[in-house]
Amino acid sequence: MKSRLLKSGLGVAALLFAASSASAADIQLRASHQWNTKDVRHEMVQIIADEMAKANVGVVVKMFPSKTLYKPKEQWGPLTTGELDISAFPLAYAAKRHPAFDSTLMPGLVKNHEHAARMNDSDFMADIKKIINDAGVMVISDAWLAGGFASKGECASKPWEEMMKSRLLKSGLGVAALLFAASSASAADIQLRASHQWNTKDVRHEMVQIIADEMAKANVGVVVKMFPSKTLYKPKEQWGPLTTGELDISAFPLAYAAKRHPAFDSTLMPGLVKNHEHAARMNDSDFMADIKKIINDAGVMVISDAWLAGGFASKGECVLAPSSVKGKVFRAAGKAFNRMLQGAGASIQSMPSSEIYTALQQGVLDGANTSSGSFVSYRIYEQVKCLTPPGDHALWFMYEPILMSKASFAKLNDKQKKAIMAAGQKAEDWFATQAAGLDSKMVDTFKKAGVKVVNMTAEQAAAWRKIANETSYAVFAKKVKGGKALIAKALAVK
Repeated sequence: MKSRLLKSGLGVAALLFAASSASAADIQLRASHQWNTKDVRHEMVQIIADEMAKANVGVVVKMFPSKTLYKPKEQWGPLTTGELDISAFPLAYAAKRHPAFDSTLMPGLVKNHEHAARMNDSDFMADIKKIINDAGVMVISDAWLAGGFASKGECASKPWEEMMKSRLLKSGLGVAALLFAASSASAADIQLRASHQWNTKDVRHEMVQIIADEMAKANVGVVVKMFPSKTLYKPKEQWGPLTTGELDISAFPLAYAAKRHPAFDSTLMPGLVKNHEHAARMNDSDFMADIKKIINDAGVMVISDAWLAGGFASKGECVLAPSSVKGKVFRAAGKAFNRMLQGAGASIQSMPSSEIYTALQQGVLDGANTSSGSFVSYRIYEQVKCLTPPGDHALWFMYEPILMSKASFAKLNDKQKKAIMAAGQKAEDWFATQAAGLDSKMVDTFKKAGVKVVNMTAEQAAAWRKIANETSYAVFAKKVKGGKALIAKALAVK
């Protein structure tokens, strides 16, 4: 990490930062709706985007039509919190939270388009708009759409005009930012969105929080807004937005992006990293230089390195020798562990670590392996009977860095860039003091929950590594371009 600005600026369990073509002063507002680009409601949002571009006040409206950012009825919540900036939104969709909104889709209430126009300035709509405003949202364009009936058989005997309140909504926070940018764009803070899959008690959340806190202390005009617990993106969907600048920062298990970059599977290879001290040495190796180059070339950079250890948990027999998983259904985080477990006779169900608890609860899984941090933060101890921690013979280490989009990084001035890198280094240094403690915390937590804790012997770990060599390593070397050389560089780190 020390020389990251001079080198590739990358890391395996990295916090990623996205780069964009917008200028350093631009505020980017996200506009979401459910319709295709030929729909009149899309055209309304497009007019706003075009007018903001013409105004040249440092505000860019980025369009997400056709449910590409949120499902239709899921837009209201993000509008109230500022996670979504603008939406063309049928107000009755939010009636579950605000029952009064159902009145905006009431049969016969609005008679025609002229009546709808008069309705906008009525006491009725003043009451509706107060509810919208009190929820943290505001209307920037009124729109009532008429509708009718269609039938495969008998025609409807009486005409009925459905007038639906379809509002172009903007979050209150977003509006304030828009007005501020229009009057003084150069003074506006740049907001970086930081996404991850874990809850707020997880060590990976704490790393991102340190970065957010350090940027606030630096007072350089950059605000890091946190989106934990999959509230902005699903776990494996974060890589793509990082590469384009749609997402700025993420605490991201790198192997999740192995479908796009197969070499990333090497950062979750059974037995490749032996312990926390070995992981620290791995960061500055030729192996990691190659991995970080791939990250960098994809438009992403590492601002904090982090390797997390992990183990096995089971609802039945403890996982010790390879024979203990035969005939069982397991979850593993990446292809390499999948192949090793399959080589030992297990069946595989793939899923993010955030879904392990439910899968165990519903009987989909007999066991799983994941990081020590995830075992605790996802309360896996409530669903299992036996835990095999990393111990002295760890098989499971995963690179989970804090990553930043290079597009987002490019928007920053030199002072801001220096501050974000310093914040990333502080988060990495803090994590280094916590890593080993995560394993102890996991063991203590599971024991207190009544879960049996066992440790692999050197002989049992060697049996697993033999299977891994014949499966995971062999397939990686054969299928991944440069895979054999990459693994050789990793194994050279003593």
